[in-house]
This record gives sequence, C-alpha cells and structure tokens, in this order.
Amino acid sequence: MCGAGEVGLANLHRAMLAAFADYAVPMQLSFAQFEDLLAQRSFAPDLSCVALLPAGVAAFWLIGRRANEAYLICSGTLPAHRRKGLAEALGQRSETLLDKAGIQALRLEVITTNTGAVAAYRKMGFATVRTLQCYSLPAVQGGGASMPLVEEQDWRDVPAPCAEFMDWQPTWQNAVDALAGLRASPLCLVCRDGRDPVAYAVMDVASGTVFQLAVRADRRRSGLAQALLSGLSTRAGAGTLRFLNVDAGDPAFDAFLMRNGAVKTVQQFEMVKRLSR
Repeated sequence: MCGAGEVGLANLHRAMLAAFADYAVPMQLSFAQFEDLLAQRSFAPDLSCVALLPAGVAAFWLIGRRANEAYLICSGTLPAHRRKGLAEALGQRSETLLDKAGIQALRLEVITTNTGAVAAYRKMGFATVRTLQCYSLPAVQGGGASMPLVEEQDWRDVPAPCAEFMDWQPTWQNAVDALAGLRASPLCLVCRDGRDPVAYAVMDVASGTVFQLAVRADRRRSGLAQALLSGLSTRAGAGTLRFLNVDAGDPAFDAFLMRNGAVKTVQQFEMVKRLSR
C-alpha cells in the first residue's frame, strides 16, 4: 500500500475507469472531469490510500477533507483483484491516517441497491444517517409575465442568511465548500423582496447539476421555486437538470420536482463512521 499522492492523478484516473466500468451507474469521467471531481470534493492525497501492484493500481480509497471531517470520494477495486480484502485493508489504513490527523468523522454515499458495498461498509462500522434521492428533470417551461423576477448573481455574494432557508443540509458535494472547488464558477439565481433575497438556486451550467435550491419558509408556495427552476432550465447547457442527493425525508421537495416532470434515478444511503476517541 502507498499514499495516493505517490501514484499520480493519471494512474488514479485509469484505475477509476477500470474499477467503475461495471458499476451500477458506470462512472466514465474524462481526466478533466476527474480533476474537477477531486477538487470539488476537497481531495486529500495524504489521507488517501492505494493498493499498488507491479502491474499498476489494484484498488484505491480516495478521501476528501474539510476541517475535522472527511469524505470517501470514491473507492474501487479492479475486477481482477476483487474479493481479496483490498478495500477493507485500504479503509483500515486510511482510518489510521484520519485518526492521526484529528478527523472526527468519515462520510460516504453508496447506492442502496449495491447490497455488497452497503454490507461491507456496515461491517467497517458505518451507520446510515439518511436516504438520498437523485432526479433527472427535463426542460421546464416558463410561467409567463406573472413569473417572479429572477436575477443572476455571483454565488459568493449570496448572504449567509440564505443558508437558513434550507430544511436540511446539503451533502458533501453540494455544500458551499464544494462550490468553491469548481473550476468554472457556478450559476446563481436569486429572487428578491426589495433588496432581501427570499429564494436562490446554484447550478453547474455545463452539466445541469443543481447544487442548492431553497426558498425562505415564509415565502413558499408563491411561485418562487418554480421561477428558479424555469430559470435554471433555460440556462442549463445539457438541457436537462440533475438533482443529486436530495434528502428523501423531504416529501414537499419531492412532490415539487415530480410535478415538474422529474424522473427518479438512483437512491443512495449517506453513511457516517465516528472516529473520535
């Protein structure tokens, strides 16, 4: 085993392509997309581990870090090296590094139907903290002249109180720290009451991935979310919007997306292992 920083991103990228080629949701990212994924998720090479054989990378366990929390960006084993305990060994090695670094918790997401991985993570001490739903959403039509006004704004200028609009916290790859790691600045749309923002949304234009969408509690059911959704749809480069890792415990948001023609794709478990001793 060795640190991920010792093998180089090109080798890690090749290993990821091979490991995820037969995954439930094949992850075949370009090298640039792989770099973006690592940056957005706060990749920490010093906390990440690789099983290295003469022929190359056999398995990997890539970690992101923010303050005293860590996140399993992705882990995988190439098909020829599976069922040999490599993933568990890498997890144990990484946990040792996390402990030394003062990390208190390690988070991850896993597709709910990947029963083998779910069982393996539970065996390693991870507990499910919530279920997450992913959606694909085709183009949303505008609502005409009566639609609330939507303005574009630099997402970094959206004031901190907007975080209070949320009923639940975004997952690791949708959080504010993730937005800061994006190579291209995301699109931010805001609805205002006078000068005060009352609703906002943030999206990656190229992929149509919506990171955050929230409306102040006292201004809901007034068309603001619909206006934001329409504004995002007209600006999405892919033409289709993607909502990844929505808290499945929010029936109102689920109903809103489904009314607008959303299709549910995969569900994931968000799992956490507490490391503080």
